[in-house]
Amino acid sequence: MKAFFPDFTFVYGDAEFTPNLHTPGGLVALGLHSERGDLYLVNADSDREAFCSSDFRRDHIWSKLPLNPDGSLDLKHPNVMPYEDIADAVAAHFYALTGGAKYRQRIGIVANHGTQDMQRIHNLFDNDWFGRMPVTVPRRPFLDLATLEDLAGVEDDRLPDGTPLPENPPEAAHHALADARWDREVHEFLMERSQAVRVASGVERLES
Repeated sequence: MKAFFPDFTFVYGDAEFTPNLHTPGGLVALGLHSERGDLYLVNADSDREAFCSSDFRRDHIWSKLPLNPDGSLDLKHPNVMPYEDIADAVAAHFYALTGGAKYRQRIGIVANHGTQDMQRIHNLFDNDWFGRMPVTVPRRPFLDLATLEDLAGVEDDRLPDGTPLPENPPEAAHHALADARWDREVHEFLMERSQAVRVASGVERLES
C-alpha cells in the first residue's frame, strides 16, 4: 500500500488452468507483472487433453502458448518448464521482489476474479503455508479488480460518466502475461478516476 508502505509493489497476476483439475497438470500458464518486471511460465506437465476439451480454451487460450506445428507445447521454448521448476521460479521471483522478507508490507497480488489465480500459486507449494511455501509468497489476493470496479461504479465496462475501461484486445486476451499487464492498466485507470479505489488500494488516506 503505497501511502502506508512507500516501497510496496503491486504484482498483477493471471493464471490459465483447467477449472476442475487441481493437480499439477491443471495449471497451463502463469503470468506475473509489476513495475519491477515480468514472469511468464508455461507448464510442460499440463494436461492438454483435459484443457482442450473446451473449444473456447483450445481456440482462445491454448493457441496463444508456445506451440509446435502439431499443436503440442514447444518443450524447448524458454518459458516452458516442468511444474516443479515453475514453483522454483515463482519462489525466486517473489524473493527478488521482497528481498527475502515477509510479503505483507512489500507486495500485494492484484488480479481479476483472482480466487483461482491465487490458489494456483499456492498449489505450486502444496498449499503448505508453514512449511514449503516461502514467507515471501503472498497468502491472499490483495485486491480484486472486479471489486474495485464495483467501488468505482463500473457497469457494462464503463464508469458512471460513460468513460469505457481500457480494452483488452482479443489478440492478447487470455494470454496469462498479457492479461496481467491489462490488469495493471485497468487498476491504474480506476485509481486515476476514483477516490474509493485509491483508498482501497492504499495509495490515498481519508481525512480522519
